[in-house]
Amino acid sequence: MTGSQKRKGDRAERGAAELLAALTGEDVRRLLGAGRHDDHGDLDLPDWAVQVADWVDVARALRVKPLDAAEQALRSGLPYGAAMLRLRGGEYRIVLTPETFARIYRRLEVDKWLTAHSSEPDARSSGGASGERYSPGTGTPAPTAEP
Repeated sequence: MTGSQKRKGDRAERGAAELLAALTGEDVRRLLGAGRHDDHGDLDLPDWAVQVADWVDVARALRVKPLDAAEQALRSGLPYGAAMLRLRGGEYRIVLTPETFARIYRRLEVDKWLTAHSSEPDARSSGGASGERYSPGTGTPAPTAEP
């Protein structure tokens, strides 16, 4: 990677971190060590491995980066991976694999079910028969009980 490419990537990562911090309210910081065998993504966002890319070939980034992020999430024990692509003009788009999208969808459905049944005793604290504790938004696995 040339010096100008590294500066471009660093700029994109800083911009992505600032944007996600503003949108989520989290303290999003850049992770150093890109390209290492134990790379865990470019940004430190709870539950997420985020890969940032500012490539001229956006179609290639769309194909490659979401898969890289999903692999990093798996390697890091995180539930979600996403690519954050910087477009010409400085706008960003977040891209997920279909599997990550489905995982988020299922999580939201469980949260909706738990909220709807929160008047029942221990509905939000128990995972049903297993008794597994569930805490929305913390990365703790959702219970497997069907709504």
